[in-house]
Amino acid sequence: MKGLVIDTNGDLKIVNGKVQVGFVDADITERVMQANMGEFKESPLFGCGTYRGINGRPSPFWLGKTKEQLKACKIDFQAIRITQTGVEVEL
Repeated sequence: MKGLVIDTNGDLKIVNGKVQVGFVDADITERVMQANMGEFKESPLFGCGTYRGINGRPSPFWLGKTKEQLKACKIDFQAIRITQTGVEVEL
C-alpha cells in the first residue's frame, strides 16, 4: 500500500522540499503491533498491545486479534511468529 512515508523520529519524510510517498506496509504493521486498545480515541478498538506479552505470557487471543487488525488495515502478511527476541511479521 502506498502512503506518506514517516522517518525514524515519527515525522513526515521530506525530500527536496516534498513529502515522500512510498510503500508503508511495514510502518502500518509496526503501529498496529505497538498500539494499545483505547490509545487512538477515534478508533477505540484499534491496537494489539504486543508489549504486554513480551517477557511474559501473551493472551491466548492475541494472535487472532493481531491477524484481524492487520487484515482490517489491508496489510498482506505471510506469517506472524513469536520468537525468543520478540515478534516477527513476514510481509
